[in-house]
Amino acid sequence: MSTPRDEVQTLTVTATGGTFRLSYGAEQTAAIAYNATPAAIAAALNALPSLAPHGVRVVAGSPTRIRFKGPTARHRPHPLLAVDASSLTGGTATTARTVAGQAGKPPLGLHQRPRGGQQKLPPG
Repeated sequence: MSTPRDEVQTLTVTATGGTFRLSYGAEQTAAIAYNATPAAIAAALNALPSLAPHGVRVVAGSPTRIRFKGPTARHRPHPLLAVDASSLTGGTATTARTVAGQAGKPPLGLHQRPRGGQQKLPPG
Protein backbone atom coordinates (compact mmCIF):
# COMPACT_ATOMS: atom_id res chain seq x y z
CA MET A 1 0.00 0.00 0.00
CA SER A 2 1.26 3.52 -0.70
CA THR A 3 2.14 6.30 1.69
CA PRO A 4 -0.78 8.68 2.35
CA ARG A 5 -0.51 12.27 1.26
CA ASP A 6 -2.58 15.36 1.94
CA GLU A 7 -4.55 16.92 -0.87
CA VAL A 8 -3.71 20.45 -1.99
CA GLN A 9 -6.10 22.71 -3.87
CA THR A 10 -5.48 26.27 -5.00
CA LEU A 11 -7.63 29.37 -4.90
CA THR A 12 -7.08 32.29 -7.25
CA VAL A 13 -9.00 35.53 -6.67
CA THR A 14 -8.63 38.27 -9.28
CA ALA A 15 -11.46 40.49 -8.03
CA THR A 16 -11.07 44.06 -6.78
CA GLY A 17 -14.01 43.99 -4.38
CA GLY A 18 -16.89 42.03 -2.90
CA THR A 19 -17.12 38.59 -1.34
CA PHE A 20 -17.17 34.95 -2.39
CA ARG A 21 -18.17 31.64 -0.83
CA LEU A 22 -16.51 28.25 -1.02
CA SER A 23 -18.48 25.01 -1.07
CA TYR A 24 -17.19 21.68 0.18
CA GLY A 25 -19.69 19.13 -1.05
CA ALA A 26 -23.11 20.36 0.07
CA GLU A 27 -21.69 22.71 2.74
CA GLN A 28 -20.99 26.37 2.03
CA THR A 29 -18.87 28.88 3.93
CA ALA A 30 -20.01 32.26 5.12
CA ALA A 31 -19.05 35.14 2.83
CA ILE A 32 -15.28 35.63 2.49
CA ALA A 33 -13.82 39.03 1.52
CA TYR A 34 -12.07 39.19 -1.86
CA ASN A 35 -8.84 40.17 -0.08
CA ALA A 36 -9.19 37.80 2.89
CA THR A 37 -6.10 36.62 4.73
CA PRO A 38 -5.19 32.94 4.72
CA ALA A 39 -6.33 32.81 8.36
CA ALA A 40 -9.78 34.14 7.42
CA ILE A 41 -10.14 31.63 4.57
CA ALA A 42 -9.03 28.79 6.87
CA ALA A 43 -11.49 29.91 9.57
CA ALA A 44 -14.36 29.93 7.06
CA LEU A 45 -13.51 26.44 5.80
CA ASN A 46 -12.80 24.99 9.25
CA ALA A 47 -16.23 26.21 10.39
CA LEU A 48 -17.82 23.66 8.05
CA PRO A 49 -18.91 20.52 9.94
CA SER A 50 -17.11 18.18 7.51
CA LEU A 51 -13.80 19.97 8.00
CA ALA A 52 -14.04 21.16 11.61
CA PRO A 53 -12.18 22.00 13.64
CA HIS A 54 -8.81 22.07 11.84
CA GLY A 55 -9.30 20.23 8.56
CA VAL A 56 -7.48 22.70 6.32
CA ARG A 57 -4.41 24.86 6.38
CA VAL A 58 -4.26 27.86 4.06
CA VAL A 59 -0.98 29.32 2.83
CA ALA A 60 -0.64 32.71 1.16
CA GLY A 61 0.71 32.92 -2.34
CA SER A 62 -0.32 33.35 -5.89
CA PRO A 63 -2.37 31.21 -5.98
CA THR A 64 -3.39 30.62 -2.37
CA ARG A 65 -2.81 26.98 -1.35
CA ILE A 66 -5.40 25.05 0.67
CA ARG A 67 -4.09 21.83 2.24
CA PHE A 68 -6.55 19.28 3.61
CA LYS A 69 -5.00 17.80 6.73
CA GLY A 70 -5.85 15.92 9.88
CA PRO A 71 -7.05 12.38 10.43
CA THR A 72 -9.75 12.41 7.76
CA ALA A 73 -7.55 14.01 5.09
CA ARG A 74 -5.79 10.77 4.30
CA HIS A 75 -8.78 8.49 4.27
CA ARG A 76 -11.03 9.90 1.59
CA PRO A 77 -10.91 11.87 -1.63
CA HIS A 78 -11.92 15.50 -1.30
CA PRO A 79 -14.36 17.22 -3.62
CA LEU A 80 -12.93 20.15 -5.54
CA LEU A 81 -13.91 23.31 -3.69
CA ALA A 82 -16.58 25.14 -5.67
CA VAL A 83 -16.62 28.94 -5.75
CA ASP A 84 -19.68 31.17 -5.69
CA ALA A 85 -18.17 34.36 -7.12
CA SER A 86 -21.51 36.08 -7.81
CA SER A 87 -20.83 38.81 -5.21
CA LEU A 88 -17.34 39.67 -6.46
CA THR A 89 -16.64 42.78 -8.51
CA GLY A 90 -13.83 43.49 -10.95
CA GLY A 91 -12.81 39.85 -11.40
CA THR A 92 -13.57 36.32 -10.30
CA ALA A 93 -12.32 33.42 -8.17
CA THR A 94 -11.37 29.89 -9.25
CA THR A 95 -10.11 26.70 -7.64
CA ALA A 96 -7.97 23.84 -8.91
CA ARG A 97 -6.61 20.56 -7.55
CA THR A 98 -2.81 20.50 -7.61
CA VAL A 99 -2.04 17.44 -5.48
CA ALA A 100 -4.64 14.72 -5.24
CA GLY A 101 -5.05 13.20 -1.80
CA GLN A 102 -4.04 9.59 -1.51
CA ALA A 103 -5.16 7.11 1.09
CA GLY A 104 -2.66 4.56 2.16
CA LYS A 105 -0.79 2.88 4.93
CA PRO A 106 1.34 5.35 6.88
CA PRO A 107 5.08 4.76 6.88
CA LEU A 108 6.55 2.95 9.86
CA GLY A 109 7.04 5.30 12.78
CA LEU A 110 8.46 5.27 16.24
CA HIS A 111 5.77 3.03 17.74
CA GLN A 112 5.34 0.53 14.92
CA ARG A 113 7.44 -2.57 14.59
CA PRO A 114 8.32 -4.06 11.21
CA ARG A 115 8.63 -7.81 10.72
CA GLY A 116 11.59 -9.17 12.59
CA GLY A 117 10.84 -7.15 15.73
CA GLN A 118 13.27 -4.29 15.09
CA GLN A 119 11.98 -0.81 15.69
CA LYS A 120 12.42 1.71 12.90
CA LEU A 121 13.10 5.23 14.13
CA PRO A 122 12.19 8.30 12.08
CA PRO A 123 15.09 10.12 10.39
CA GLY A 124 16.55 13.05 12.18
